[in-house]
Amino acid sequence: MSKKHNHIENRYVKYFVLFSLFFVLSCSNTKYLPEGDLLYTGASVTVKDSIMKKKDRKALETELEGLLRPKPNKQIFGLRPKLLIYNLASEPKKQKGTRYWLRNKVGEAPVLFSKVDLDYNAAVLRNFTENRGYFKTQVSADSTVRSKRATAEYIVIPKKQYTIKSVTFPDDSLAMSRIIGRSSRRSLLKVGKPYDLDVIKAERERIDARLKEKGYFYFNPDYLLARVDSSKGDHEVKIKIIIKPDTPPKALTAYKINNIFVYPNYSLTNDSAVYRKKNITQYKDFTIIDTTETFKPRVFDRTIYFKKGDLYNRKDHNLTLNRFVNLGTFSFVKNEFKPSDSIKNALDSYYYLTLLPKKFIRVEVLGKTNSASYTGTEINLNWNNRNLLKGAELLTASIFGGADFQLGGVNKGKNIYKLGAETSLTWPRFVTPFNIEGSSEFVPRTKATVRYEYQKRTQLYALNSFNTSFGYLWKENIRKEHQLNVIDITYVSPNHVTPEYLEDIKEDAALGKVIEKQLIFGPTYSYTYTNTMQKRRKNTIYFNGEIDLAGNLTGLVTGANIKKNDTIKILDVPFSQYVKIRSDFRHYLKLGKESELASRLIVGAGFAYGNSNTLPASKQFVVGGTNSIRAFRARTLGPGSYVIPPTTNDNYTPDQSADIKLEFNTEYRAKLFSIVRGAVFLDAGNIWLLNADPNKPGAEISKDFMKQIAIGAGAGLRFDLSFLILRTDLAFPLRNPALPDGQRWVIDDINFGSSTWRKDNLILNIAIGYPF
Repeated sequence: MSKKHNHIENRYVKYFVLFSLFFVLSCSNTKYLPEGDLLYTGASVTVKDSIMKKKDRKALETELEGLLRPKPNKQIFGLRPKLLIYNLASEPKKQKGTRYWLRNKVGEAPVLFSKVDLDYNAAVLRNFTENRGYFKTQVSADSTVRSKRATAEYIVIPKKQYTIKSVTFPDDSLAMSRIIGRSSRRSLLKVGKPYDLDVIKAERERIDARLKEKGYFYFNPDYLLARVDSSKGDHEVKIKIIIKPDTPPKALTAYKINNIFVYPNYSLTNDSAVYRKKNITQYKDFTIIDTTETFKPRVFDRTIYFKKGDLYNRKDHNLTLNRFVNLGTFSFVKNEFKPSDSIKNALDSYYYLTLLPKKFIRVEVLGKTNSASYTGTEINLNWNNRNLLKGAELLTASIFGGADFQLGGVNKGKNIYKLGAETSLTWPRFVTPFNIEGSSEFVPRTKATVRYEYQKRTQLYALNSFNTSFGYLWKENIRKEHQLNVIDITYVSPNHVTPEYLEDIKEDAALGKVIEKQLIFGPTYSYTYTNTMQKRRKNTIYFNGEIDLAGNLTGLVTGANIKKNDTIKILDVPFSQYVKIRSDFRHYLKLGKESELASRLIVGAGFAYGNSNTLPASKQFVVGGTNSIRAFRARTLGPGSYVIPPTTNDNYTPDQSADIKLEFNTEYRAKLFSIVRGAVFLDAGNIWLLNADPNKPGAEISKDFMKQIAIGAGAGLRFDLSFLILRTDLAFPLRNPALPDGQRWVIDDINFGSSTWRKDNLILNIAIGYPF
């Protein structure tokens, strides 16, 4: 028999085995059902309406199906793996401990048809559709039984949907009614739009929120009534919003703020609201009651938005509470408003603040690995003082150390050790020569930092790095954040450079940039926007833009020009002069309750001029690794199509960096079961030099840069342990720019059955957290 026939027969055998396995697994799902019961496998809703558009009908069917209870066992490719595990763990031969864990932690009990109430579900569907304006809807329910399995079928026949003909608001003489009337242009109830009970509820919430901004502290949405008249017109309703007659008088009254009391050292366990007269401090509009003078009074002036005589409003109410929480010094913040005893229609405000421990020590121990085959550990010891100068300032002093080891590969023995210390002081305000007040719920911060780090790469070199910075951090709102360092100075000095590394520099001059003395100073700014916290949105984004300006003003004043051999030195070190920008844009598309498509685009470029001809090594872009293009080891890809000569640095792989970066990543993420999530991904990108380097052919950016894009793909598992996410990604290259032009696509070379191919191409990335 020919090989072709054997191949065809083997293929049919595989199909038969897969079909048999599928059949056996499907049958096992009903093996342990109670006598006389059925496995409930789901339900369908059919909306029969000749007027409704097909798109709207399908959308309504999807909404209605989401209301049905109970939910059937989850399916993946037609199978119910969690139910299968539950049944397998029910086998008597299983060990008790293992069986319990599999059944209750991993598995899922069968959903029985006896738990399905057809009449109840039909009533839910009818109520939902009528609340959407489909009055007098008819709903019927039925079931189908086949092979110990049952499904439910619901047919919904809605009448023509009612629309809004008119909307009227209170027109009496109450001041409240006038406020409601003036806000009617912002009403959610629009003439011509479909009747929707949820929109009516939202409109009551909108009116209540508006009244809360006008002093009506005791008002709530339940005091509003929407009268709906559907007796006249062709499937139209008239909606009249009224204030209920039995609304209590205090809910109809606008209140002002009178006295403001602050208890900054309040105890939840003891009666700490009772103090002696000497413990009471009057500062501006505030009465501060504290036995230990915990804070300077101006802290509360900056934090509390209310002033005596202000009309109560919810915005200032919430801003104050959020700013107290964001100070970072309180474990519990409680606020009460009570009617004033001395002034009519006024409220006394009370703030009860429970302190966090003033001083504390935190120890962090980290384990890490990366795609460059380095495995290491790091320990950080942090001492903190939350209220150093009685102004809620945070002082942090840290010492840290770590080591990264490569137990195999070309870098074996080239271990990396680091040791350092950092001290920072953060003020909960803008520290400036002139007064700037923050106006958001987030407390603006000023931060000063001093840091030293010693890093040693055994058998190569060591670096001493000093950094100091002074800057501001503030958030406009929950979505927009800014960070401006007006001073950011870095000084890097090498020592213990080995003869081996000096010899390598003779063959690759770029290696010398790493051990050059560096003096970098100038402002940096970053802006971040994100709405990813809005979980219900189908599309969410994240954007971060950074700009780094080093030595620009100094270079302009001194006229430094390296091209004319007119290099200016400070402390005998040429200062760096460059402009560097970087943007990181991410998009998250929610495909289902437990699945999404996440994508990222990174674009960055740096331009050295004046006193410098290249970016400092520490400021250049790199690519590859666990959070980048995962099919290539960290710092080994690029620049461009440059290939390290086989005779150069054969005892280790030098880091590759450049002036320009372009990277794109996309991955599909979905929950598999329990704490396990899966992903398939595609990464692409590269780095390039802005100017040609004769020692690195193919590294310069050109019009053909797209031909030098590296592409990798892979799959991974992520284990959501609630306190962290452990990620394992297995990746392999699809396109390698280091190969000759015309041979860079390596898809045809993929051979998972070859141990040689796996060794040369499969990259295991182990990391903490998502890559983006």
